[in-house]
Amino acid sequence: MSDTLKQIKTLIVRDEVRVSDHGYDELAEDGIFVRDRIVSVMDAELLKEMSTRHTTKLVQEGKYVAEVDVELTDSDTGWSAYLSLDDAYRLDDVREALRRGDLKKAPNLTRVFELKPIAV
Repeated sequence: MSDTLKQIKTLIVRDEVRVSDHGYDELAEDGIFVRDRIVSVMDAELLKEMSTRHTTKLVQEGKYVAEVDVELTDSDTGWSAYLSLDDAYRLDDVREALRRGDLKKAPNLTRVFELKPIAV
């Protein structure tokens, strides 16, 4: 277990963790309970025993769509698969580049396609 994770767990045990008002609202909007997140942190060492798989996520912004290769970590806890922070940041970077129409940056991060409607 990393030193950072040990420090976070220690803060939880000491009841020295605070949840921002905005953070709570975001969790609630997504149907996530704080207690469940805290339990997840306390059980975080289980991540080492989970299986990983490679997949491609699609990111669409306007008329552009990008294929982004990511690694998902699966667990048997019933929660959905997990993305690494690096992969989540890359997805954010791609989404932001597409949103700005920055077609020079986005292809450096992934494969980008332009969507065109077809007449039927």
